[in-house]
Amino acid sequence: MQIILAFVKFLPYYIYMAYIYYEVNLMGVSYKKLFKLLIDQDLRKKDLQEMTGLSSATITKMAKNENVNIEVVVKVCEALHVDVGDIMEIEHK
Repeated sequence: MQIILAFVKFLPYYIYMAYIYYEVNLMGVSYKKLFKLLIDQDLRKKDLQEMTGLSSATITKMAKNENVNIEVVVKVCEALHVDVGDIMEIEHK
């Protein structure tokens, strides 16, 4: 009985987490704008890595349109002197 009560107590949390997971999977991030900007400015991924101090693994994650920490996005924006909307966009799946 106590196990059931414990489960019921946390049920709203699990429902909320399931909703967040569902919402995140319906949207994706695209960094196509970033890599187009690099081409326009005649920069390579390696140049971006050196300008920001980011690892090659992080740059690769961005190239694969995977989620990265917001601090990464801020570093890129500061290095290139652009706003967030200039390097990324939200894509609805």
